[in-house]
Amino acid sequence: MNEIMRIHLAKAPYNIEVQAHRALRDYLDAIKKMLHADSEAMREIESRMSELLGERGVSGDSVITEADVLALQKQLGDPQDFAGDDGDDDQTNRKTAKRLMRDPSNALLGGVCSGIAAYFGWDVVWVRVVTLLLIAVTGGMAILVYLVLLIVVPEAKTATDRLTMSGAPVTLEALKQISATTPQATEPTLLKYSRYGLGGIFIIGGVLSFGMTVAIAWVMATQSDDYWMFGSTPIKSLALGLMTTGGIMFAVLCALIAKMLFTRTVGRRLIIASIIVTLVGAGSFGTGVSITLAQMQDFHKKTTMDDVTKQLDVRTHLHGINKIDVQSRGINLRYSVSDTARTGSYTYNSINISNPKVVLTKVGDTLLIEGSFSDGPGCRVRYVDCDTTTVNLYLSGPPVAYIKTNALEVAYTTTRQTSLIVEQQSETGVVVSSTGIIDTLKLTTANDSFFDATDAIVSAVQLDGQRGTSSFANIASLFITTPTVSCSTSVMEVSARHVGTLQVNGETVQPAATYLCLDLRVGSNN
Repeated sequence: MNEIMRIHLAKAPYNIEVQAHRALRDYLDAIKKMLHADSEAMREIESRMSELLGERGVSGDSVITEADVLALQKQLGDPQDFAGDDGDDDQTNRKTAKRLMRDPSNALLGGVCSGIAAYFGWDVVWVRVVTLLLIAVTGGMAILVYLVLLIVVPEAKTATDRLTMSGAPVTLEALKQISATTPQATEPTLLKYSRYGLGGIFIIGGVLSFGMTVAIAWVMATQSDDYWMFGSTPIKSLALGLMTTGGIMFAVLCALIAKMLFTRTVGRRLIIASIIVTLVGAGSFGTGVSITLAQMQDFHKKTTMDDVTKQLDVRTHLHGINKIDVQSRGINLRYSVSDTARTGSYTYNSINISNPKVVLTKVGDTLLIEGSFSDGPGCRVRYVDCDTTTVNLYLSGPPVAYIKTNALEVAYTTTRQTSLIVEQQSETGVVVSSTGIIDTLKLTTANDSFFDATDAIVSAVQLDGQRGTSSFANIASLFITTPTVSCSTSVMEVSARHVGTLQVNGETVQPAATYLCLDLRVGSNN
């Protein structure tokens, strides 16, 4: 049975036998005396002893024995061997296994480059230059490798660690020398102020990110008009919550980076926290944006497709008509000539349109088409333009000789007709197509209107208009009446694939002729 007592080495507590304590105390006193070691060197030597004891399994409640002390003396060497300049060749030449570690004593950021330089015996300047080149060549991917090394590679905290980086023998003399020669980490003034300035930028960025995130989240949360775009309140809340989380995580990341820059410490916990914050933030924001884009795409599809169809009984209205007058701007007419069919229907988008009404009135041989509707819930969303929203009216009936329109678009499909008169008002569109010949087409255009008969077979065209666009296929005769003065800033545009006889304001002219208020394009000029 041996008596034990309590001591500490490098602030680590140990149990030790009394005889072993005496031997260890004498050994430490001899080291201090023979090597003239100061307190810093003695701390490093005690740290090395603590490491060696740990390798022998002595820690915690274990007891240091005389055998352990003798093992320390054998591994560290006799202090008298280092009293002279020559020293013990066996102790001096004994190398230790190299170990890659981060060198904070020569670090600019985390000590990775300086640790690699110490491990391979390279100049740290060249290692840093190569690192910057790799970052540039790989488009920043080398930064990820640096961060991984920053987490995985341990930091050289003691003199023993610094000796181990280069594979130097860990002896008493070596511990004393490295303790005395390890430089205090100094930082150039320019780099210091640059670090502080960059840290300030990240703090400002974090504050702005947090403020903008909260403001945008508040605005979106309080805008009920966006309800229809997201489809439902839970989906809106989910997307908004994820994007808000991403914005907050970015602010947190800025704060972590600023802390690293101001304190000049890049610890493993900070790096891991930064990676987690980055992954959570990017994942949350990306998922939120994906949900929003998917909902917007779905909403756009819903607002551009008619999803409601209603039938109309038009047999009485279409019987015996010869004229059509579309008076409502909110109705697009699709009229198909048929010898037997007398049908009618209309379609609309229920998101953009509410309570549509289509009124057909027969006055003599004229069919009057009127309609009205209210903006649907989708029109309350700021991303939807309901100014051009219309009801599409489909009619099949007998051929008509006269079409007057105030609608945005009228499509008239016919077979064989002797004559057709089309009168357009401003900002209207008419498309005429035929499977047979239309002998005579009389067209009156207005400002900013368009007329398209490129899919119709027309023999003769009489065109009277001002500003507007008209397009034809092959025409035997084209008679144009156009203003000769006061054209304002735009002219009437007329194009045709081929024209046999061309007259402008009663005069026969060539297609290549130019006019003040007419832009004429025929054949190769079209």
